[in-house]
Amino acid sequence: MLNEKPHKLTIDDILLLNEERLRFVKIAQRYVGKRDIAEDIYQDSIVKILNRRDEIEVKDIRGYFLIAIKNRCLDYLKSRIARDSIPAELKELAIEDMKLLSDSGENDYPLYVDLPILLSKVKENLSELSYEIFTAKKLSRMSAKEIAIEFGVSERKVNFEIQRASKLFRKVFKDYFVLFVVAVMTSSY
Repeated sequence: MLNEKPHKLTIDDILLLNEERLRFVKIAQRYVGKRDIAEDIYQDSIVKILNRRDEIEVKDIRGYFLIAIKNRCLDYLKSRIARDSIPAELKELAIEDMKLLSDSGENDYPLYVDLPILLSKVKENLSELSYEIFTAKKLSRMSAKEIAIEFGVSERKVNFEIQRASKLFRKVFKDYFVLFVVAVMTSSY
């Protein structure tokens, strides 16, 4: 496939996408969190490609469609951000980051990060208490005192857990922290 020349979409290309439907739906589901929405994203992407089949030339239909799916997922997350009550500054940063990813082009695969996988990696390395304290502080914007009361621990313990979790999140997510916050706020965790 690496040496293939760009070609117009064929029936075989569409059939290949249909054969791999479950794979693409699972990828979309990891981004948006819900199976029915992932199915819709898959269907919308197929319809869009079919409507533009005379304009589109591809070397690798799987890679092209994967980017189309991811872009649709990013569009969905952007629309969720607009509807949900996320602080304005965070909305702007997240939309800007997602726009950069969306506009980056088809050949920029390294720019795409698999947020659900990174999130689960972090959750595996944190205690449930650390994770809950961190999300209470960063997402619910609770004070250390409020968190201490809610979880029945000292403020010192709260600050320690936040510091520990922050260190791990920074290590794993690096440049994708804003996208992580958006994923957490739009998923069904």
